[in-house]
Amino acid sequence: MEKIKFEFLGLTLMEPNMLITNWVISVVSFYCVYRLHKYRQFLLVDDNYQLYFALNAISAFLGGLAHLFLVYGGTFFQAIAWVFTIASSYYLEKISLAYVTEKYRRTLQMLIRVKLFMLIITMLIVKSFYIIIIDKGLGMLLLVGTIHTIHFARTKNKGSLLILVAILLFACSAVFPALKISVHPAWFNYNDISHIFIALCLYIIYRGLLLLNDSPPEKMYQENQPYPGKSKQK
Repeated sequence: MEKIKFEFLGLTLMEPNMLITNWVISVVSFYCVYRLHKYRQFLLVDDNYQLYFALNAISAFLGGLAHLFLVYGGTFFQAIAWVFTIASSYYLEKISLAYVTEKYRRTLQMLIRVKLFMLIITMLIVKSFYIIIIDKGLGMLLLVGTIHTIHFARTKNKGSLLILVAILLFACSAVFPALKISVHPAWFNYNDISHIFIALCLYIIYRGLLLLNDSPPEKMYQENQPYPGKSKQK
């Protein structure tokens, strides 16, 4: 993979393409935070919803800058951005546990907290993207995927189906880096393609979470509060 390198205001900068595609993820995530804020009064778990997308937005924003200033920050700034990605995964897992029976929920809550702290500490030590792969494999593919597969099988809820579609697209996004498939080796490489897939995944997850709350688990609504309904969702 070719890396674009250029001079600007006396600074040596790199990979403006990665800055752009990371910030596409950030813009989509911030949009989801904005939209969810409109439903704040209706959802008990709204803070978790917004935190998931907000942390993704911060991660992608910092990730873009880390690529741009790679000459100066090396992998350290990238690792900081990846820590936010790991933290965001925790909130998606936490949201999904609302659809698990109480018998298993407490144990799983403890496990995802342990995973969160262990992976963050490991990331700060080794500064490797492979930690993100492990996090997504255990959290999104295994835990969240299993929960929503079971929930969709039982309820046919389209929200769970959309989240499963997003997980499938996320898995597809890993194919391009794995096979080194690029539109252009420098300006739109396999990492850029992967980022576009991830942005799409995040929006689909947002839509799925809204649909899930049309038939929420017990006590998810605040008592006597109406829900705005599909007609007001965008």
